[in-house]
Amino acid sequence: MKFNGHFDLIDAHSSHHMLLLRNTTILENAETINIDILFESVKYIDIPTFFNGLTIEEGADDDKLFLKSKYFDGTVFDYCKIFVLESQGLKFYVIAVRCVITENSLGVGVTSIGFFKSYAKPTNTKSIKVW
Repeated sequence: MKFNGHFDLIDAHSSHHMLLLRNTTILENAETINIDILFESVKYIDIPTFFNGLTIEEGADDDKLFLKSKYFDGTVFDYCKIFVLESQGLKFYVIAVRCVITENSLGVGVTSIGFFKSYAKPTNTKSIKVW
């Protein structure tokens, strides 16, 4: 899945193993539209703090072999997915159980971590993709 624009790492919870990347567009009426990329049950992160343009896809066998040399617990690949993030010709990795991509209008600095539980999901959130 390919995205244009600037994405920032805006929130990470080590205790909950969650990571949030966000692209924010401010409209003429000062309303914000965000594309949030939330990784859940994160086991490994190898990314910068921002991206200019971003493509996300599920990793292939060669990515798995490369990451096995960096990640000591090989059993993580039995229950996690490899997410490959590419930006400006460079490749980065996140190993996590799930990736959820949504569009929302949360304010600047308001995290969507925690909103993805059905009881807390804001009404202005639209799901784009779930891996």
